[in-house]
Amino acid sequence: MSKPYKGGSTRESLFWFFMIVLGLAGQILTMYLLHPYQDQLQAWILLFACLPFFIAVIIAIVVSGRIRKRRLKDIAAALVPFGLETVPDPPDSIRNYVVPHIEGMQRVFDLRNGVAGIQWMAYNPQMLLFEHQHVTGSGKHTVTHTYTVIAWAKPDQVTNWMVAIRPRLGETRMSNRQFGEDVILGDDEFDDKWLVYGSADTAHRFLSLEVRPTLMSSPKGERWYIDNGWVVVGYPAEFRAENLVKFFEHARTIARV
Repeated sequence: MSKPYKGGSTRESLFWFFMIVLGLAGQILTMYLLHPYQDQLQAWILLFACLPFFIAVIIAIVVSGRIRKRRLKDIAAALVPFGLETVPDPPDSIRNYVVPHIEGMQRVFDLRNGVAGIQWMAYNPQMLLFEHQHVTGSGKHTVTHTYTVIAWAKPDQVTNWMVAIRPRLGETRMSNRQFGEDVILGDDEFDDKWLVYGSADTAHRFLSLEVRPTLMSSPKGERWYIDNGWVVVGYPAEFRAENLVKFFEHARTIARV
């Protein structure tokens, strides 16, 4: 079964990889060309040799900033037909307004630095969509974790909490430790691919027979969370506009909004 959307945008990552390789190649070439003059240049040879790498990094920073602005501009335009206003780099006033709305989502989607990690958001009175990042590790070994989250306010339909996870490699045991005993729906095919926790009643109502075929096509990593008046879906990636719309349409089908 084909996946309804592709997770992630690799263009910027590939560009950074290319520029770093180009910078290192320039550094090696410069060292080779300056080798006959090492006695005259002495320690200065290192400065000249590093210049190509630093120039490549500066170019990468400038161009990646433009790529990001273009991506956010495309996302804002793509979300207008859905009645969503997009805010790149939200100010503290908007971030603080969102605090009570994402408190329950932090544990489920690992939004460990809260609203400080929101890269951009789009919203209307009934829903909230945002991209969140946090960094783990230190020094040379750091990893940036990105989650794209869509949340609908449905206070009349939400009773007891539920978490549903299409696990990636290694997530099953971690999820069992985090959320407790899983809920078995009695659908062997679905139970084999999805982990469900929380209220069995909420699980049976939300993960109905009508939406299970759509959920079976979801890529690994997709998570659903219901609680505190919200129906929420998240996927661990950043999106370009086209795939974000596909993710949004997929999620609306399941959330029935």
